[in-house]
Amino acid sequence: MDSNQSYSVAQAQFAQEAQRLRAQVAFTWPQEAARLRGWGAAESAQFLELGSGPGYVTERLLDLLPAAHITALDLDPRMTTYADEMLGDAGGHRTGLTASIMALPLPDASHDFALARYLFQHLSDPVGAAREVWRALAPGSPFVIIDTDDAWSILLDPPFPDDQRQRLAQAMHQALRGGNRFVGRRLPHILSHAGFRVTHFETILLHSELVGSAPFLDALAPLVGQEEGVEDSRAKALRAFVAEHHPLVMLQLFAARGIKS
Repeated sequence: MDSNQSYSVAQAQFAQEAQRLRAQVAFTWPQEAARLRGWGAAESAQFLELGSGPGYVTERLLDLLPAAHITALDLDPRMTTYADEMLGDAGGHRTGLTASIMALPLPDASHDFALARYLFQHLSDPVGAAREVWRALAPGSPFVIIDTDDAWSILLDPPFPDDQRQRLAQAMHQALRGGNRFVGRRLPHILSHAGFRVTHFETILLHSELVGSAPFLDALAPLVGQEEGVEDSRAKALRAFVAEHHPLVMLQLFAARGIKS
């Protein structure tokens, strides 16, 4: 694991985590895609996807941006291999790279749009990472960061018993490894201090009355990064709670856009 990042997946949990990420993309992508279209992604010819994981977002980007070449970068070689096996080079429209965002193997000003989803919560030096993205972007290019903030991310009504303590424990565990589960509020600060002109800072809201509760459970549980076995027990408890109490569930993400000026 890169010392600059707090995300890690045990080999025994890899397939399970890949499925969680697939469910997460299916759940939130329509709202994310609308932001990307509105923020200029359709004009991109050289698109940079950071923290691309097993390739499920890349797959959606290939449909969203059929004329663009997508460079998909992830630190974990297992993720890159998984995406390579699923997508290949997508007819010359995709290149998969295994590398850290802290040292992009890309020339200066080589891309015209960059996207980082759920990556910056895992970085111990988010401003340094954003500066490296700034280097790889051409002048005038957008950089979009989508991430969470545990103070405002998940709401269940009625509350899930002991949920706040468990989420605080997870946030502390991630912080000890250099991450920050409250990074959402800091996205404009990160972009501006890295040299970007911040043009947008918005929330993406999803509500169980509109999409049902099952997509929330598929996308959010189990939680990777805790002790083995804890994920399954918490996921089962959460599913049982939702089935019994039929709560309202709301998810809030944060999306920021900066322009390399």
